[in-house]
Amino acid sequence: MANTFVANNYKIQPVIENLLRSQHFYDAIIGATDDAYGGIIKSPLELVIDTIRMFNIPVPDAATDLEGFYNFTGEVLNEVDRQGMKFYQPFDVAGYEAYHQFPIFHRSWINVNYLTNRYEFISKLTNPMASGMIKVDVLQFVRDNIPANIASNARLLVLELCKYFLPVTDNLTFDTNTDDTASITAERLNYFLTTFLSDIDPDPEAAWTDRWTNNVGMNTVAEQLERLFNVMLQTPEYQLH
Repeated sequence: MANTFVANNYKIQPVIENLLRSQHFYDAIIGATDDAYGGIIKSPLELVIDTIRMFNIPVPDAATDLEGFYNFTGEVLNEVDRQGMKFYQPFDVAGYEAYHQFPIFHRSWINVNYLTNRYEFISKLTNPMASGMIKVDVLQFVRDNIPANIASNARLLVLELCKYFLPVTDNLTFDTNTDDTASITAERLNYFLTTFLSDIDPDPEAAWTDRWTNNVGMNTVAEQLERLFNVMLQTPEYQLH
């Protein structure tokens, strides 16, 4: 299709015609038999509940705070609904398509609208200014779960959080020349690092170490962590089992 695009003076119509005539257009079966660990898309309910559990987000006790419990579970159900799963109300009597539609199955959870809402769920989760009860204090999370000697080193912190959040983290390295056996490419790890630190400092990694070690500029630290959590939790790996 790339060759078709170039050969036709970068006109899109021949590319679309080529695609619609191609066998690939009908090959939804390809990849449907490779559902191994780290390869099955989480349902909306699994994504939301797993996130709540992973971050140990407190759920109000129905016995002592019925209104809080009602609001919290209502928010859970709303997030699940926005991602395409109206809980206990499938679209037809066969149930949710992700569990019975051959050959797509779990891939039915992903389309343009639902993927956008899955990403928005993560953005709200890590944004202290967003409304809602499903929230995580990213700064406190790192303080509570990551040793200080790792948290103070930006690269080690990225690797540690990969191991914490993502299902496949073999042989991770930031060196693009030695990542042949890595389950996440060095290019993507460097993208995490760059997004995390941005370019607000002449030496971003040294500045991160200084802020974390000396407990200064913690508003900037929190903002940096929010970016890192946001980009990592929106990765395909986090959206998968």
